[in-house]
Amino acid sequence: NLPNIEVIPNAAMHVSDRYSDVENKRVIAVGRLDYQKGFDRLILAWQRVQSTGRFKDWTLDIFGQGEWQEMLQQMINKAGVQSTARINRPTKQIGEEYVKSDLLVMSSNYEGFPMVMIEAMACGLPVVSFDFKCGPKDIIRQGENGLVVHNGDVDGLADAMMEVMADDDYRKMLSENAKAVVNTYSEQAVQINPVLRQNTSTGRIMQEIGELVVQHGWTSYIAYSKGRDGIRECQSEIVPVGNKWSTLWHGVETRLFDRHGLASKGATRQFVKRMEEIQPDVVHIHNIHGYFLNYPILFDYLAGSGVPVIWTVHDCWLAVRPFAAELCRQAGGLYSAGKGPAYHRAGFGMDKGGDAAVVPEGVSFSGDSQRNQYGRVPGVRRRGSPSPVSAGREAHLFGSGQHLEP
Repeated sequence: NLPNIEVIPNAAMHVSDRYSDVENKRVIAVGRLDYQKGFDRLILAWQRVQSTGRFKDWTLDIFGQGEWQEMLQQMINKAGVQSTARINRPTKQIGEEYVKSDLLVMSSNYEGFPMVMIEAMACGLPVVSFDFKCGPKDIIRQGENGLVVHNGDVDGLADAMMEVMADDDYRKMLSENAKAVVNTYSEQAVQINPVLRQNTSTGRIMQEIGELVVQHGWTSYIAYSKGRDGIRECQSEIVPVGNKWSTLWHGVETRLFDRHGLASKGATRQFVKRMEEIQPDVVHIHNIHGYFLNYPILFDYLAGSGVPVIWTVHDCWLAVRPFAAELCRQAGGLYSAGKGPAYHRAGFGMDKGGDAAVVPEGVSFSGDSQRNQYGRVPGVRRRGSPSPVSAGREAHLFGSGQHLEP
């Protein structure tokens, strides 16, 4: 009943670019072969399914290893279902196995959080599950994307499996609805920076943060200036902004008419359209100088999107201090020069000192000064790009669920 508590769900791991067509006549189960996963109960349910004689062309594939493997194989042999039930070794390509299946069955006695369920549903698999603790009733909508059975009711589990197996149209409906799980358990992060070169500090920072984002189950995008060369392959999906000629013309307008950040209108509108397609859960602006973005167009989009924005100001760019202070003032937020107490009050704990600000709706600004002009958090290196600890702290803002300390 506390008003300031919010649940942040785990993100679904991206395991396949394809969906199951649920026409394979195959049931799948995944997990360690031990008491927790309850595959002994699944084998008993499968024996009942096969005893009806209606599903002889269906198979059950269990993927896993553990201390119960020999016992479970003996159960399969004793039940006489060895021609339709198999125990397979774990695979690193589990997404491909989901795609070749029609139904995930979870017979667990308990779970912490059923990531297998989320991964399978993201591939279009309906789920039949015992109502163990914790997760099934939070994820499965009864009769819409799967079926939940009272924990321990083996006959009920078999009946639910047969209900899905017997009706092609019903199974396809459950499959389509299951795919929507990514709307709740999937996260998109977009970073904006003019360069993506690995031999530059800002490019390396973007890549390292992107790697941490991907490791924690998010999808990472990095938007960069198409007019800058030297791109290296990275785990993030890249979003080029503009082209060589739009960047060149932006430079000309800057030199002749002092319009840095006010050109590249077409390129920025195209980027905004791409952002609307991505629908990010958080946006990290690291640098927007570099002759590739129109900041009024970008800011108008971000202000109206409701997407949380993290803004970090790299090295010498504290020249934006008056602008950041004024923007914060207009938004009714917090701004701080010196050691960034506003940032620390927000609990972000950045590695560097310098200016910092927090604006309502989750927008924040920070800067690091190479010359220690405005003060610095004690014990932090004077120069250079953030260490892995710093990158890890930024990953905290992307939803890693861990706040790293040096």
